[in-house]
Amino acid sequence: AGGFTRGGLIGFHSDHKYLIMAHSQAAYQRLGRMLSNLSGVDLEAVALMYVTEAMETLKRRVNRKRHVNVLQHMMGYLKRSIDAGDKAELSATIEAYRRGEVPLVVPITLFRHYFRRHPDPYMERQVYLRPHPDELSLRNAI
Repeated sequence: AGGFTRGGLIGFHSDHKYLIMAHSQAAYQRLGRMLSNLSGVDLEAVALMYVTEAMETLKRRVNRKRHVNVLQHMMGYLKRSIDAGDKAELSATIEAYRRGEVPLVVPITLFRHYFRRHPDPYMERQVYLRPHPDELSLRNAI
């Protein structure tokens, strides 16, 4: 409502990191480069380019391999917080998802559980973990 700001664009990019990465890691990097130097630029023009590319990226279908890549990246935020048994369980769950044995909601639910027990302010803001209301059950089939 108040227009685009540097902080708003960077915050949006940060909060949507894993969601955008799931659609295209290369696009996430391109979008990040757009925001890497915002001093002295036409912020409205950059924001329009950013939003346009972000929306085009989100139109791309996400496959299992890309979700697995994102899940493995997210594991890094828990490496010092959870014990070896929990890490093995999480890895096994991601692998079961990769093989198509469980839906995406299973590893996501496990991540949400671990991040509740071991809060991380950055991960709490990640849209990837809650892209839509749970009641819609949209991740139960992927």
